[in-house]
Amino acid sequence: TTDGEPLAVSGRLADAWLAERTAARLLRTDAASGVDSLVQAGPTLFRVVQVPLTLDTGATIGWLSLARALDLRYAAMLDRMSGLRTAIASDETVVATTLTAAQARDLQLVLRSRPNLSDIVDLDGSSHAFREIGHIGTVRLYALSSVDEAAGAALARINTELAMLALGAAVLALLGSVWLARRLSQPIEELSHAMDRMAAARD
Repeated sequence: TTDGEPLAVSGRLADAWLAERTAARLLRTDAASGVDSLVQAGPTLFRVVQVPLTLDTGATIGWLSLARALDLRYAAMLDRMSGLRTAIASDETVVATTLTAAQARDLQLVLRSRPNLSDIVDLDGSSHAFREIGHIGTVRLYALSSVDEAAGAALARINTELAMLALGAAVLALLGSVWLARRLSQPIEELSHAMDRMAAARD
């Protein structure tokens, strides 16, 4: 409604939304229609778009709030879509991430100590390529990829290819040895047969 009292709320975090009187707080912030806003409901940060419900006369009779929780489930969805580790930070505090706990702690230290981030950061002893992929107010979305894992995968592929080449070379060497042995043994066998025939003729 126009005073912020919800008529209906649905979704897996509906109880937190109701308990925190989130709709009323959104109206007090004067969130612009169709523009992303941020609001906290319990421990969860929400990205919200407000859509006014108006009559033909232009009078606003209420608001439709479309909210997305910026939590671990959202980070995991971004992870699956991009194939990269993701992190969501609010005011330089990591609120959700698909990194390990140790990597998340290091990332938070980096965010707080180095506001102008480079493309490579060290997290739990591993180098990660780092990129901001979006922001909503004070919230930043980051994508990260382990440089060491990528290099390890490339080295493993190269080692496999080298092993296959070595195996192929060994097989070719074996076949070459057999062929050379046959080429060398054939004249000797022919000479031996000829000597046997000459010996038989003298007898």
